[in-house]
This record gives sequence, structure tokens and C-alpha cells, in this order.
Amino acid sequence: MDAVSLKLARNYTNEKLNSLPSNRPTKTVSFDGGIYSVGSDVVNGQVSDIKLLGNTVFNYVDNGNNYSKWTVDSGSSKSSNGISLVGNGGTEYAGLPIQLIPSTQYTIVYNVTAKTSSGVFAIAVNLVSGMYDKEITSNIGINKFKITTKDTITDDNLKFKIAGGNDGDYINFQVWAILEGDWTNRELPFSGEIGYSTKSTNSVRLVSGGKNLF
Repeated sequence: MDAVSLKLARNYTNEKLNSLPSNRPTKTVSFDGGIYSVGSDVVNGQVSDIKLLGNTVFNYVDNGNNYSKWTVDSGSSKSSNGISLVGNGGTEYAGLPIQLIPSTQYTIVYNVTAKTSSGVFAIAVNLVSGMYDKEITSNIGINKFKITTKDTITDDNLKFKIAGGNDGDYINFQVWAILEGDWTNRELPFSGEIGYSTKSTNSVRLVSGGKNLF
């Protein structure tokens, strides 16, 4: 439809809506899940003030394209497959700038895709409450680890580290999400990396079956 035809159609629609009685009844619909069809007592017209009241989760991790927002020590690498932390007999770090709320509980969701290292895999203490780095599992597959951020955050980099083990040993992993709260014993509402976003745990579709006014 060209611009002229679209303008004529819009004006015609507005005329039809304005000609309807101003005191015509309205109907408030509220339901939880499933499919709902408006009743025959509803006059063809507008649907307005739609509110979707569902559960959402926010992912605080923004890895960037091919993990471009991460920094890794020399010898380690980053790619579309995630982070490869390679040990050198000492300690190797991979870090991601991130904005988290102080004194708040979060769950880190990460996927270990391959490893040879027998060294320590840990979250550095700079962002996390306590005096020491937090050792985390390096089991192959999806893992979840709960942290609580410091009361005052002065270094806002989330840092994973590999320490000890043999020179050249590695742990390859992807960080899928950081979710506020304790998700260690809860089912995740997603599969795979979801990006830096808010994700609804409900799926919603609105289908208009009303009569066209033009």
C-alpha cells in the first residue's frame, strides 16, 4: 500500500471509530495461560491497554561478538566458541567487564566444552564477597555457581582463572548467563547463550480476529 492509500485508509478508520458511541461498554479480560477468545458481546473495534504479566529473567552477561568483550592472558584465547584458558604452570585469567549490584546474590551459568587441566578453576575474588577466590567445578557440560557480590565494588570485572596443573593444560568454556538470585536448584528458562537481554519465561501470541473497518 502506497503512502496516499495508507493515509486514506487511516483517515477512514479514524472516522469509523469516532462515529461509535462514546459510552459503549468495555470489557476487561484477565486470564492465566491458555487460549482466550473474546465473547460475542464484544463489539468489533479496538483492543487497548494490553498488559502481559509474566515472569522474566535478565541476563547480565554481554560477551560481545565472538567473545570480543573479554580479555584473556597471553597463551589463552577467545572465539565464537567461547574462552580457552590455557595453563602455563602459573595462573591465567579471562575477564569480562560487567555491571552488577553490590551485596546481591547471582548465579553464573557456564558450559564447559572441553578440558585437560587438573588445576584449579575459579572465580577471582575481586568482584565476589570474601577474602579468597571461589573454586568452581570444571565438569564437562552446563554448570551453575552462586556468588554474592562485594558490599562495595571497585573492580567490576568478572574474572575466571586457571591455576596450577601442567603447562599447556586447558579449560574451554562459555558463559551463558548471570542471573540475579539463586538458580542452582531451579530449571533454567532457556537453552544455550541468550545474550544480554530480558527473556520472558512465557510465550505469548495475540491474534486479532476483528472486522476490518476499511
